[in-house]
Amino acid sequence: MKERVVLGLFASHREAKYQDLQQNQERILGHPLVRAIALGPDAELPDDVAGFEPPDPDRIDEVQMPERTPLVLDADASQRQCVGAALDGRSFVMSGPPGTGKSQTITNMIAALMHAAGASSSSVRRPPPSTSSATG
Repeated sequence: MKERVVLGLFASHREAKYQDLQQNQERILGHPLVRAIALGPDAELPDDVAGFEPPDPDRIDEVQMPERTPLVLDADASQRQCVGAALDGRSFVMSGPPGTGKSQTITNMIAALMHAAGASSSSVRRPPPSTSSATG
């Protein structure tokens, strides 16, 4: 095994993401959710933008009836709180240690939102091979 170091210069100012951030800095910084993430409570946003009280987990079945909330995977009360918030159009941060069901909750949120939008299924397929040929 050989130890080696490789150095390089990377011109990040030429990358499209960097250019996009530079060109849209005011719009980005002015967005209420960006301000909420960056400044927390100091963002002084109206309660209807980022602040809300999720339903009490003990009352989740009363507030969000299971038969009216389509879930594709099992969900506990705290996961159903997140699904309900998503269905209500709320913006929120879902956090938790590994293995607590965040990915499962996101799957349920997507399914519930698709159902609410009237979608019945989702599929991804590869486009058929092109039958045309390029001529030079």
